[in-house]
Amino acid sequence: MGARGAAFGALLALAGCTPINTFVSETGDLTSGRTDQAVGAAQQRQTAARMENASLRTQLAQQQAQRDALQAQLGAAQAQLRAVNRKLASASGTTQAQRDEYSRLVAKQADLQHRLAVETMAPPAADPAAAAAAKARLDALTAEKDTLARQVDALQKAL
Repeated sequence: MGARGAAFGALLALAGCTPINTFVSETGDLTSGRTDQAVGAAQQRQTAARMENASLRTQLAQQQAQRDALQAQLGAAQAQLRAVNRKLASASGTTQAQRDEYSRLVAKQADLQHRLAVETMAPPAADPAAAAAAKARLDALTAEKDTLARQVDALQKAL
């Protein structure tokens, strides 16, 4: 029991020193300015993170607005294509070449719709270079959509 009591006493003595060591360490931090430096560094990191967050939110809003505009344009192009389809179905003098062209345009429009959906549903890019590349791809798809719309118009006039 004597060895056990001595071990217990040593444990109590060490447990009593821990708060004193912590107090001495914290007092040293306060007098040396390390705590102020750590707080300042943490505040700088927080400010940088807030600025990055705001920038990313702005990019996300811009991409969502562009996606919405492109989807509205795509919906209009689809409506126009359906009108052409109805007109083609009702026209008795349509040639096989015109029907083939219409089928090709429908297939191209479906492919464009799929690629546009993939691009618009992709998560926003974190860095500006990737965001610019995504915007370039969306612009190319928009240009292709415009070309398709002109082709549909030309086919509609030919009917």
